[in-house]
Amino acid sequence: MSYGIGAMEGERNRILRETAQKSSVGASDYQQTVHQLLDKIQNGEADKNSSGAAFLNKITGEKKVDTSKLSEILAGGDSYTNKAALTKRLTDFQTIVEDMQKTAEGSLFLKSVATDASVYNYFDLSCKADGTTFTMDVKQLAMEQRNEGKKVVLSDACNLGIGRRYFDLTMDGKRASLVVKLTAEDTNESAMNKIVDAINRSDAKVTAELKKETDGTGYIAVSSNGTGAPIEGEEYVFYFSNLSDNDVVSYFGLNNIAQEGQDAVFNFNNSEEDSTYMFNSALVDGVVSVNFKAVTNGPVEVSFDYDYDGLCQKLRDYVSAYNSLKQAVIDSGYGAMKSYFGQLADTTTEMMDALSSLGISLDVEGTMYLNEGFFYKTDMSELKTTLNKAEKGYAAMISKTTDNMNNYMNRLTGKSRKYYGLRAKKSNAALRAIINQNK
Repeated sequence: MSYGIGAMEGERNRILRETAQKSSVGASDYQQTVHQLLDKIQNGEADKNSSGAAFLNKITGEKKVDTSKLSEILAGGDSYTNKAALTKRLTDFQTIVEDMQKTAEGSLFLKSVATDASVYNYFDLSCKADGTTFTMDVKQLAMEQRNEGKKVVLSDACNLGIGRRYFDLTMDGKRASLVVKLTAEDTNESAMNKIVDAINRSDAKVTAELKKETDGTGYIAVSSNGTGAPIEGEEYVFYFSNLSDNDVVSYFGLNNIAQEGQDAVFNFNNSEEDSTYMFNSALVDGVVSVNFKAVTNGPVEVSFDYDYDGLCQKLRDYVSAYNSLKQAVIDSGYGAMKSYFGQLADTTTEMMDALSSLGISLDVEGTMYLNEGFFYKTDMSELKTTLNKAEKGYAAMISKTTDNMNNYMNRLTGKSRKYYGLRAKKSNAALRAIINQNK
């Protein structure tokens, strides 16, 4: 026999109450056992291969118990699996509905997608409002300075002697004093680790690390924590200066430059003069943020259109989630959830004139479909009106119903502690009365 979830809970409570009537066990022991049982069922921890007789034996003290219905009721049958599936489908659906509401206020409803996809080879683009048309010619990317030291055999003894070794790190004209203490046991590897630690502790806006090669050699790599050319009056973004007799800087080649720091150089809208900036970015007309990815081969024209592809994918996701939730509600056997989903379906039907112009339709069984050919012909203003976050927008209207559905499932799955606490108190009070009457 298969029980709907509501019927299973009622049947479970009936059996537990009947066993309590026959029991001489104390109410507190009974309460503890029932709570453990309910927790296992709600968390999906009950053994599906168990009849649940051990729980009843603990409650009743009887050696033989009729377990004909307990396998499903106490061990967690298909209906409880359906409850978990319903919870998952509802969570997925609610997430997509919330995303649709945010979409209505976000960049998908702006002219934010480059009409020529090839521009994405050179730029990352984002828009605060409808994107404007412009040309951009990137002639040089901003780079961080990167030094790669001299390769040494890691296991060899360090030949810098014993004691403290002093050296400076100058970054953007600001000097930091560094010191490492070397011992007779230090190898090149251990000495370099001490230098790396000293550099990283200096808070000089550079990052150092020991690079190890497969042949047993290694070197110290140091990079500035940002792009840009040296400041005026300095030849390099950063450099090291030795302050001891034994030259730590030269020994490990800390000033060996692998890449010089440089600014980005670009030309906007065929201007007579190029622009330079220490970062690989530009803000066009206060609307379009452009992040440079590669040097261009001359001016690149950038224009924008609406992201119909992005919107269409969100509608695909919504249609799929709607149909999955519909089936999960049917499988669950919960009358209340069927009623809530009926409200969802009614709202969808009421707005069908607007939704159908987007390519959304329902068949006679209430299954939802998306005709993408219709969608791509829809005017963007119509999309905004139908899907926006305003009170009469579709996403906003159905979100009220999904909130109610979610609150109901929280109570059923035990997430609402207040609800379950009150229900447990009432149930235990009734059980104590039954037990006391039969003593």
